[in-house]
This record gives sequence, C-alpha cells and structure tokens, in this order.
Amino acid sequence: MHSTWKTVVIIGLLAAVGLTGCAPAYAYDPFPPRVSPALGEMRDGYASVRLFYATDRRPTAKDKTGQKYSGDRTGELRGGTCRVSIPRGHGRGRLESPALFRSPKPQRHVLLSDVSPAEDGDAYWRDLREQLGRSKRKEVFVFVHGYAATFAGAIRRTAQIAHDVEFDGVAITYSWPAQGGLLSYLVDASNADWTLPHLVEFLTLLVDESGAQHIHLMAHSMGCRVLSQAVKEFVRQRGEGDARRFDQIILAAGDIDAELFERDHAPYLMQAANRVTIYTSKSDWVLGGSQKLHRYARLGQSGPPNADVTAVGRLNVVDASAVDKGLFGHQYYGSSPTVLEDLVGVLRGDSLEARGLAPREPLVRLERR
Repeated sequence: MHSTWKTVVIIGLLAAVGLTGCAPAYAYDPFPPRVSPALGEMRDGYASVRLFYATDRRPTAKDKTGQKYSGDRTGELRGGTCRVSIPRGHGRGRLESPALFRSPKPQRHVLLSDVSPAEDGDAYWRDLREQLGRSKRKEVFVFVHGYAATFAGAIRRTAQIAHDVEFDGVAITYSWPAQGGLLSYLVDASNADWTLPHLVEFLTLLVDESGAQHIHLMAHSMGCRVLSQAVKEFVRQRGEGDARRFDQIILAAGDIDAELFERDHAPYLMQAANRVTIYTSKSDWVLGGSQKLHRYARLGQSGPPNADVTAVGRLNVVDASAVDKGLFGHQYYGSSPTVLEDLVGVLRGDSLEARGLAPREPLVRLERR
C-alpha cells in the first residue's frame, strides 16, 4: 500500500475510534441536565436542547431523523432547527449512546430527535432572533466540526458542549459535507476548501441578521481549517474598519499547518475577535498521523511556532496534554470535563491566568548583542 494511503488509513482508524467514543478514559462526575430558556427546556427526566443548524450538505429523501443530510455537496446553504436530549444521568463530557440492539431513549441518551428545515431565510433568522431574546447577554455559539463527522454526530456534539458549559444563548452547528467514512480524509480536505464561500456567507448573515451582541466561534480538527479560512475571507470582504465582530474564537486540536496558520490566518483572526484561544495536546495521535501525511506540524500539536504568546495578549495557546486522557488524544475538546470547565471561563471572558489549564511556555528568542 502506498505510504500516503497507509497514513490516511491510520488517521481514519484513530479518528473513528475517537468519534465513536470507544475509548472512554475520563472519570465523569454526574452533571444533571439543566438549560437556560435560550438553550432549551426541561422535560420529563431530561433536557431538550433546541439548536439551529446551517449546512451545505445535500438533503436526502430519508425519513430517519439522523439521515436528513448526506455527505454530498450542494451549492445552496440550508438551515433549520434540531432537538437533542441530555439525559438525567448525564456526565459532563459524555455523549451517552444506546448499547448495540438497544432502543435510544431521551431519558438515557444524547439523542437527536428532530430536524426541522426552515421554510426560508427570513423564517430562519426570525426564529433565531426570537430564541435569542431569551438570552441575558444575547449570545450565540457556533460549532464547526472536523473530519469524518456526520450531520447527526456534529449536532449531538454541539448540543452536549453547549449544555456542559451551561451556555445561556443560542447554539448553532455549521455542518460542511464531511463524509463520515473511515477513508474520507482526502475527500474531506477537498470539501473543507469547497465550503469556504458558504461559511463566509453564513458568518456575514449571522453578524447582520441575528441581533446577537456576543458571537463565539469554535472549531475542531479539520474544522479549524474551514473556520480560519472563512474568518480571513470575512475580514477581507468587510474591511479592517469593520473588525472585532466576534467575541471568542476557539480552535481545538486544529488540523491545519501551524506555520501557514501563523503567517496567513492568525492576523485576520486577531482582527476579527476579542480573543483567539488555541487548544493543543502533545498526546494527539490523530494529528501525529496528519503531520506524517503533510510533513509539517499541525496547529493542534503545539500552536503557532513563532508567536510570543506573552507579547500577543489576545492570542492564548493552552496546553491540554496533562488533562487529555483519551486513547488517541483528539476528542478532549468536548470529552474532558477539565477542558469543558476551561471553556466556561473562555466564553465568560476570563483571563488565561484566572483559569486552570497551563498556557504554552513563553517563546524565548535569541538576540544579537
């Protein structure tokens, strides 16, 4: 087998293990379901999170809730709402799923129970503004998934993160056409570039139509490539005088060339956001496989290589290696209770010093005397 495909297979196997939750290495404390009025409502024995989605996946003709959208491309941006249950026995960071041949139940599982496409764009933004009106700070949280994610998987993860950080606002999933398959790495990389104008369109509409006072953007893995490119293009289109449109931008386990990010993307993200937080882990085997494929280090391994994070005050690089207990080190962003607690502080605007995780060591430069 060609070495490139060997590496793709390795990345796929590692990602599949992480995505299917086959390596539950964290000690989960009970985190009973609770939601703010802007995020959802309590029902009989579980919380029902109501979140919005935007996608350029092709719709299917299937009736099953989790299969409404495929991994194929479409040139049209679509949106709607979903319902996801957070069960009564929930543990912070867990995606509770039914055992094989067991029926899913909202009282026991993180379950996608409804997908309702919006009638049109006006109805979508009207509905979002109405729900946002229940948020005290008028906040929106957008999650962009990574490689090998399905539409349903991305929705479930968004709801779980928003619940576990006790978000008082509207949660949105931006789902691009990742294939959800073991060997889809190269196809997903191509689709990560293809989705760019659609995500830029969505971010533009979000800023102009949502009425949100605080917009937080978070991406995982290959989704960091998608989001970084889109924010860069957003800033270029809007102009530097229209900067700081986003509050927090969070990049976790980023599968993007670290040097390219530092040179080509970081300056634009710094213009667009009040703060950029990058989560890294030296234990991330999936990114190790990606580095083998691409040759150059990935952002989620150690952050921008040449940035002095003490000098650049609004760029935080957080080393999650010590709390990354996952077998392959790529799912800590949503599975680690410690990282989720740190995310609470990030979204609240707390300084890096006031939170618990270790920052990356300051860069020491050698200067000529």
